[in-house]
Parts: sequence; structure tokens; C-alpha cells
Amino acid sequence: PVLLLLEDLQWTQVSLLPLLTIARHLNSQALVIVGTYRDDEPHENVTQLMTDLPDSRHMSLGRLSATDMATLSQAMLGEVGQSHKVLTLLQRETEGNAFFVVEVVRALAQEAGRLGAIGQQELPEHVFTDQMRQIVRRRLQRVAAMHQPLLQLAAVMGRQPDLRLLSHLQRDGGLDEWLTAVYETAVFVIENNQWQFAHDKLREAVLADIPPTHLPQHHATVATAIEQLYPGQSDQAAILAHHWQQAGNHTREYTSRYQAAQFASQQYAYQDALGHLTRAIATATTNDELFQTLLLQEQAWEILGNEPAREASLARLAELAQHVQQPEAKVLVAQRQAERAERQGNSTLSVAHARQTIAEAQKINYEAGIAAGYALLGNALIRLGEHAAAEETTRQSLERYLKLENHMGVGKAHISLGMIAYYQAQHIQAEQQFQAALASYKAIQSIIGLTRSYNSLGAVAYSMGLCDQAQIYYEQGLESARQLGSQREQIPLLNNLGVVTYILGLFDASRKYYESSLLIARDVHEWRSEVLALNNLGRLAFTQGQTDQATAYLLEGLTLTQGIQDRWGEGAILNNLGHVYDLQQRYNEAKSYYEQALAVNQQANQRPAIVKATLGLLHIGLQQRTHVAHLLEQLFDFLAQDPEVKGSEHVMELYLLFYRCLMMLGDERQTAVLHQAYHLLQARAALLQHKAQRHSFLDNVPEHREIIQLYEKKFA
Repeated sequence: PVLLLLEDLQWTQVSLLPLLTIARHLNSQALVIVGTYRDDEPHENVTQLMTDLPDSRHMSLGRLSATDMATLSQAMLGEVGQSHKVLTLLQRETEGNAFFVVEVVRALAQEAGRLGAIGQQELPEHVFTDQMRQIVRRRLQRVAAMHQPLLQLAAVMGRQPDLRLLSHLQRDGGLDEWLTAVYETAVFVIENNQWQFAHDKLREAVLADIPPTHLPQHHATVATAIEQLYPGQSDQAAILAHHWQQAGNHTREYTSRYQAAQFASQQYAYQDALGHLTRAIATATTNDELFQTLLLQEQAWEILGNEPAREASLARLAELAQHVQQPEAKVLVAQRQAERAERQGNSTLSVAHARQTIAEAQKINYEAGIAAGYALLGNALIRLGEHAAAEETTRQSLERYLKLENHMGVGKAHISLGMIAYYQAQHIQAEQQFQAALASYKAIQSIIGLTRSYNSLGAVAYSMGLCDQAQIYYEQGLESARQLGSQREQIPLLNNLGVVTYILGLFDASRKYYESSLLIARDVHEWRSEVLALNNLGRLAFTQGQTDQATAYLLEGLTLTQGIQDRWGEGAILNNLGHVYDLQQRYNEAKSYYEQALAVNQQANQRPAIVKATLGLLHIGLQQRTHVAHLLEQLFDFLAQDPEVKGSEHVMELYLLFYRCLMMLGDERQTAVLHQAYHLLQARAALLQHKAQRHSFLDNVPEHREIIQLYEKKFA
């Protein structure tokens, strides 16, 4: 048998005639004829040949798919052909064109020395061989000279040029004629209702033919047309910035870059924003331009959690604030410094910077700055446990933000007021404030605001025993934080999901949440969050009997609290250290930690933590046979006022330890305490909607299980 291959028939003319003669004898010969032609090239002779040979079979072969490319690459190159970077290069440079695949592989082999060495060195960004260029130029030459100028502008625009822009540039209104010309010559195709270059190599060749001295003017022409056709449209700013950069007009590039960065930030595309800001900083011509650009950059670094980069931006801002014309510059820098100090756990320094923010803003009657200063002051005072002063300053902030109709500020103030109520176990008031914040943020579709509102609502729902609802809020918040692209905003949500899954007895899930929270907190230098994660991991470890691991976590957290001013975190860790050493019967050390915890929590006015420290000291006192009557009565007074111990994450642990102490004392009130604990536990279980959750809540958490066993034994 004979196989006769005839390639590129579209370029033949009289040489096709012998095929007609040969075809008459095919039935008596062991002969197969295969001819190939490009259907995007003129092929009238091929069409006539197919008419003259009605028994021939026609097969249309499209470009190679990604799977086909991988198969061909492996067949040509062996194992190296499966390399991701090799496949990516082939797909990008050839777009499935089989001839281009062969040409690119040949070029790579020539550069590497042999086929097997491809990929062992840095691959080129682009490959455009002479043979590829010859084919591309042959097609481009078929476009009439009158259509070449607009073709060049289309290439400058990109692979998929804007037809409205092309029409605007084609002053004589002949765009339809131009489109017909580039379509019939197969320079352009329509894919998904979008006109585009048939292959990016076609566009590359057009660009290569534009004299370097003319290319900047082409970009300027396109940029000017965009400004005329889409005046003031933010979504065009990034495209404009590119064209002005290529045109060499840095003044107009800066304006477009800054607008593009603002637009990207509004879309939560902070990495894109940073790319534009880097160029904006390089093209800024005044200190004021540089200041506003660095301000936006610092905000982007904050969201992305890159603390060293944010510090660098803030340092430059502080220096520039002394030299710019913007009157509010010093206010904005003081505001950022207060936020930084608070984030680093230095609430005292944050108070100082917040007061400086207010003072600088008052000098120039800058109401937004005054409002921000009071908000920051309130947040710092909350951390210091000065709730009355915090509420006063936060309400001043809220009043000003309401007058300014600043929804973002209003939302922040409501969050702070909710936290003040939450820390004082005023859960209804806290929920009202958090819902008000949520409404304010929804009004402006602020994802970061929604994230924080959901987290706060989850915390108050959890404290009210609504674990199902808390988990829903936390998951909504986590989804928003991920949409935002902010690692920092994910930290508290991951931690709080750990708390919820812990109380539901899902300890493996809880550990994963805590560990994820800790990992991110360390990565973005969120020290308070790191302390919280270490505390919770320690708490989980001693629940599972891993006292050595628990001690290690807690001591690491305690060391960290000594470098920051986080009384809530310090008080929680000291309490848990007291509990761990109590479990190990190291009573002197346990007593010391409980005494420190009591002092810190009293200073921070953390009532549930005060109860835990007092209860710990009661248990130690009983073990050491010291006077404990005053502690006992303090605890009964507290439970009489607040039997649910609002604000405590582990209420049943407190009840169980109190019951044990009463058992040791032989106090007849032990029965009432056990009865109260059991019914409170059952009431909380009843709030869970799913049977599996109720079962895990009651059976998997050690203190819950023990309370049920004690109750059933006593009242059986």
C-alpha cells in the first residue's frame, strides 16, 4: 500500500491537475491520498478539486486542545514534555497551532542544545521563529494598505480591542468595512461574540512592524480616545495608565495609576492596587502626590497583613507629613500610628496617638479627623478596661460620624459600643449595637465592615448559648474575609469557630481552627491574636489531658503578653495556667497564677474571669487548708446575680469546680449548685437545632459529661 501526503494545497494551482488522473485509478490501486490545506487561506482551487472528486472525505481539524498539546509534547520531548512550565509556554505561544508547536519545540531544542535539555534552564518569555514570522507576515500582507493604520492601533489596544474605541478612531465611519477586511483575511476572528486577533502572534507581528519612534504616539492616540469616549470612568483607569506609561507621559500616567489603585481597592483587588501604587510612587512629581499614594499603599498593606511593608509606608508618611500642603496630613499620620500601636498591643501608646489625632484635627476644624480620633481613643480604652471612659469617647465619635453621614465610621462606633456592652455581659445591648453596625455597613456594601459585624454578632450569640447561630455568623464572616482577601480579618473568625467547635465537642476541628488562627497571626504580626490562639490551644490541650503541651502553649502566650498591653489576654492565660498547675497538684504555683489573674481581671473589670480566678483560689485554699469562707460567699453572691455567668466561654467548667469545692466542704448547697448546673446545661443543649450537635455537646465535652453523670447518680 502507498500513502501519498500532499500538504498546503491552498498554495497550489496547476499542480493539482494530476490528482484528477490519479483519482480515476484509486479503486484498482492500494493507494491512499491525504491532502491538507488551511481553510483560512484562499483555496478556490481546493474547493474545485473537492467538487471534481465527490467521493473524497472532508475532515475539519481545529487547533489542538490542552490535552492534545500535553500528549503531543510528551510524544516529542518525553518526560520533560509534561513539565508545567514547558506546557504553559507551548500553550501560550502556539495557542494549539500544530505548526507553531513544532517550531517552538525546535527553537527550544536549539537553545538548550538537545531535546532532553529543554526546561533545565530558564525558558524564554516568548518564542517567534523565522518560519512562524514568515507565515504570520504572509497573512498580514493580505490586509489592504488602507486598513493597516487602524490595524496597528488595534494591536496597541490588545488581543481583544474595543470596537467602540476603534469606531471612534475610524473617523470616516468605515469600521464595518475594516472588520470585513480583517475577518476575510483571517487576521481577526469572532470568539464568544468578541472580535479578536486570530492568534496573538499576529498582534505581535503588527506591533513589531511599528517603528519604535511611532509606537509612543500610537499609545497616546489610544489613551486620548479612551479619555474622550469614557470620561472619568474608573474601570478604564488601569488601561489608561498602561497606555500613558508606554507613551512616556508620566504626569498623566500618575493620575491614571492612582485612580486605578483606588478602583482596585474598592473591588478588594489589593494586589492589583499595589502594582498600580508602585508605579504611581515612581511617577509622582510632588510631595502631596507621594503622600496620598503612600496613604493608599499603607491601607492596602494593612488589609493584606504585610506589617513590615506597612511600617515602611508609615515611616515615609510621617516624614512627608512635615512637608506637604495637605492640612490634614498630620492628622492622618497620627491616626495610622494609633492604629498601629493598638494592633501591636500597646494601648497606652495608642491612647497618646489618638489624643494627638484629636488635637491636630481640632487645630484645623477637621471633623472627620476628630471623629476618628475619638473612635481610636475609645478602642484603646476598651483594651485597658476603662469601659466608662471608652463609652463616653466612642459616643462622641458616633455623634460626629452621624452628622458627617459617614456610614463606615458609624459602623465602627457601633461595633465599639457593642464590645463595651459585651465585656460587661450586657448581651442584649451588645447585639443591638452589632446589628446597627451591620445595617450601616450593608448600606455601603462594605465587606470589611460586614466581616467584623458578623464576627461580633457571633460572639454575642455564643455568649447567649446560641451556638448554632454563632457558627452561622462566624462562617458568614469568614466567607466575607476571604472575599476581601484579608488574612488579618480571618484570624478572629477562625479562633471563634475554634471556640464553637470546642464547646460542641468537635476537638479535632477546634484544633485546626486554632492552629490556622495562630499561623496567620504570626505571619501578619497580630500579637493579641497570637496570645488568644495560644491560650485556646492551651485550654484545649489540658482538656484532653495533655498538660505538658498545655503548659508550653500558655507560658509562650504569657511571655508574649508581657510585651504588649492586653489585659484580657493576660488575665485569661493566667487563669488557665492556674488551672493547669492545680491539675498537677502544684498548688503554690497555681495560687500565684490565680492571684495574678485576679488582680489583672479586676483591673480590666472582666467579671467572668474574676469568678474563675476566685474559684481557683477557693480550690487551692481547700487543698492547703486555709481560710476560704470569704471566697465562698463572693462566689454565691455572683451566681445569685448572674447564674449564667454571662461572658464566660466555659460556664460548666466553673460550675463543676464549684460543686467539687462544696463537696470538699460538705456544704449542703452543693445539691442546688449541681441542680442549677444540670438544668442550665440542658437548656443550652435545647437551643441546638440538630440532634447530632446536642449529642456531641452533652457527651463529648468532659465537664458536660461529668455534670450529667453526677446529676443522674445523685437524683437517680
